Amino acid sequence: MDLIKLSSTTAQPTQLSVGEAINGHKSALWVERYRDPGEFKIEAPLSSGLVSFLPIDTFITHLNTSVVMVVENHFIKQPKDEDPTVEITGRCLTSYFENRTVGDYQAFATSEIQDIVLASDQTWDQVVTLIDDHVITPTDTNDDLVGTAVNHTCTGAATSEERTLRPSELHGAILDILKVDDLGIKTVRPTAADPLTYFTVYRGDNVSTKVRFSWMRGDLENVEYFFSNKKLKTQARVMGRWIQVVVNPTGADNYDRRTMIIDASFWDERLTAYPSGGVLTLYMAAMTIMGRQALAAQKKVSITQADVSDSATMRFRRDYDIGDLVTVDGDFGASTVMRVVEFAEVDDESGTSGHPTLAIPGEY
Repeated sequence: MDLIKLSSTTAQPTQLSVGEAINGHKSALWVERYRDPGEFKIEAPLSSGLVSFLPIDTFITHLNTSVVMVVENHFIKQPKDEDPTVEITGRCLTSYFENRTVGDYQAFATSEIQDIVLASDQTWDQVVTLIDDHVITPTDTNDDLVGTAVNHTCTGAATSEERTLRPSELHGAILDILKVDDLGIKTVRPTAADPLTYFTVYRGDNVSTKVRFSWMRGDLENVEYFFSNKKLKTQARVMGRWIQVVVNPTGADNYDRRTMIIDASFWDERLTAYPSGGVLTLYMAAMTIMGRQALAAQKKVSITQADVSDSATMRFRRDYDIGDLVTVDGDFGASTVMRVVEFAEVDDESGTSGHPTLAIPGEY
């Protein structure tokens, strides 16, 4: 794993333009994730000089990835009669959104707490708008992360509805919207052709027809199976403060009718009475969408966990990547499409190894 320190030749630390090799460490762990921030850990002798070479807030990457991470911690161990060591750890640059709150740019203009309304649009466009308004082209230029940009690479169908956000941690608001359509977010480091670091919203590719991890071939270890319809619901009762909608897309009746309750009070909690006309129509349509999404998100789970062997024939970044959908063929005739939500790379004295983590789509 060839680690690289990224730095700037300007006064702006996020305007990355210089790369230098990181040497002198004994081991390194690099974990990329689909939605939550990835993380890294570098272990080295204190004498390596990495504490001064990689101060807190330094940006790093490695040769085989585009992801940018930031140094957050130095942990020095100085045991008696032993050489001191240091652990340098940090997370993906998307974790920076924990330092901002929804509506920051409004707080400077008024003392009144105001909601942020995202116009009806694809969820990926709403996330792009949210990030752009807060850190890319904010009203207050002091909020700008110079040298960064935001985009998406998503296509196809997605949920499109207006969203009202209360002031909260920006990172949490972003993750909540990404979960609606099972989207991911990553950072993409600068290139010779484009000097900006991008926050990129994306949807993993569906490679499930060509990437299969098979129990029979020895690709899988420690597989867990669970066959049940115990929690499977066929009908949704979506309830606000004044309005309710019942959604039963398959027309399940009698013994097959099993109802879930979905809290949708945020839609009509500010109303003082049961609405009518266009307002009622709008809210009922939005609540119907919520019910359909909740029912569709259910799975009759067969394989709940599967560890992929280091000897698997399919290789990370060659055959599949973070966020991709792959097929897991287990024992007992069980076959499940799962999403690659994490990949951990380890580089130490015993060599280099990598391990993916798989999850049921929509449940990560």
